[in-house]
Amino acid sequence: MNKNDIVQFICFDTTMETDVFFSLMNNYLRQNKMPDTIIHEAQQGRMKYISRHYASRNDFHFVFSKAKYSDAAAKHHLKITQAGGYCVLQQNHHPDADTELATVLVFLQQGTTDITAFHGMENYKYLNIYEAYYENCLYPYILEFFTRESYADELMKELKLQPDFAYAGIYKECMAQEV
Repeated sequence: MNKNDIVQFICFDTTMETDVFFSLMNNYLRQNKMPDTIIHEAQQGRMKYISRHYASRNDFHFVFSKAKYSDAAAKHHLKITQAGGYCVLQQNHHPDADTELATVLVFLQQGTTDITAFHGMENYKYLNIYEAYYENCLYPYILEFFTRESYADELMKELKLQPDFAYAGIYKECMAQEV
């Protein structure tokens, strides 16, 4: 990932078990040749899975925009929310560099322009910031905090004191198999 990449965040709300979800996801990614995908599974959060797809600005296209859902997806009430395409505003950590850290993803509310208060939080090690690249993105910023798992709950308590976020959750990176 570099400053010229667009990162597409997609949220999945479902009752599917992990193995069923990854089976569907792997099939979709393989068929659509989407190799640069990272999946986060909720440890504590409203959305069960959140994926990130990386593409250069010249090659960017929306994923899942017109996908047909299989019977398995319909049976498990799979709801897909496109957060949109984001550019990297600040990158202090590469997610694959330290898999022992928990990831806390924070989706800021529309209208939020001041993100300086989030820099002063105590219970994290690294912070990546993504800024909306398109006007129609669901959130103006997405913050990606990396923290030791033992500090993740404390970080969530700190975040609840901030009025400017729409959603936050603790996630662990996972992927069933290489595509």
